[in-house]
Amino acid sequence: MIRVLVLSDLSAVHTPRFVEALQRRGLEVGCLSLEPFDPVAYPYGIYVKPRIPFPLRARYISSVDRVKRAVAHFHPDVLVPIHLPNYGLLAWLIHPGVPVYLVAWGSDLLYTAEKTPFHRWVTRRILQAATAWNVDALEMERILIQKYRIPPSRVDRITWGLGMEWLETTGVPEQPERWDIFSHRRLDPDMDPLTLIHAFHEARRQGYPGRLILAGDGKLRAQVLQTMARLQLQTAVEWIGWQSASTLRARMREAGIYLASPRVDSTSVSLLEAMSQGLFPVVTDLPANREWVLHEWTGYLFPSGHPRAAARGLLWAWKNPDRVQDARQHNRRMVQTLARWDVHMDRVAERLDALVREVRT
Repeated sequence: MIRVLVLSDLSAVHTPRFVEALQRRGLEVGCLSLEPFDPVAYPYGIYVKPRIPFPLRARYISSVDRVKRAVAHFHPDVLVPIHLPNYGLLAWLIHPGVPVYLVAWGSDLLYTAEKTPFHRWVTRRILQAATAWNVDALEMERILIQKYRIPPSRVDRITWGLGMEWLETTGVPEQPERWDIFSHRRLDPDMDPLTLIHAFHEARRQGYPGRLILAGDGKLRAQVLQTMARLQLQTAVEWIGWQSASTLRARMREAGIYLASPRVDSTSVSLLEAMSQGLFPVVTDLPANREWVLHEWTGYLFPSGHPRAAARGLLWAWKNPDRVQDARQHNRRMVQTLARWDVHMDRVAERLDALVREVRT
């Protein structure tokens, strides 16, 4: 049996989902985390207490020796760091002596890597130290191959995708009777939530009839709430913070439009979730979004940082209900076909098996 050690934040919802999917495929999987987690819920977790908890980068760099000992004790056949700037950094620094399958997020290459020349240098070193790479969008694959000279045969472009609980159509409205808007992204600078709030305000000023349901949390929460108050949107916007997947599905079905305004992004799982529930996407015109949204056909794309353009998207959808209805049906079928979590995790397991076999032969 292949022994896989995932390096990732086990308190984040995506990590146990990833680990347990590999376990169901017959791999022996543990997860090393520098963030605390519930050991009863995740018995496969290995907690490494960081030497220095803050600032965040120091949490990882200062703990290299502890992580290296924990990795050696687990004795993995392959290492899987998730998120390049922290756990990818650790995998590079510890020199594990086994294949490294690096899972990179959109913000890793599109945002963090571009902050300074030093960030670009570190990113390049982390990428070059890996054995194979996992990204979730065509633009990410292009950057790895063209900018960082990664061999194409070693890059897996795999959308993390959705479980069957999202892909079942039971309870999804067939008609866009409600014009409420749902948004579920981090309230952080790279997600640009203030553009979203200003867009909603502008659309309401021009007669848009719906409310905004705002999920998520982040560094800009106070600024977002202050902006809502200044624009007198308290009764028109409901901020619900982080919610369980079942609650998100229920709240999405109360809405007809999905609105998101990230400045950078790869394939957005929240976008796929919204499309699976029949929401019409009004989202930033980014390369990854263009893989899923055709402008004024299956959704509406607007330039980054332009609230008036985003407002035009909301108004366009409201004034074109037949087009929206066609898009909702098409989008659900597309996500059901192309965003299957089970199919994509089969590919990940196959790649890990191939990496280990290369070493053993």
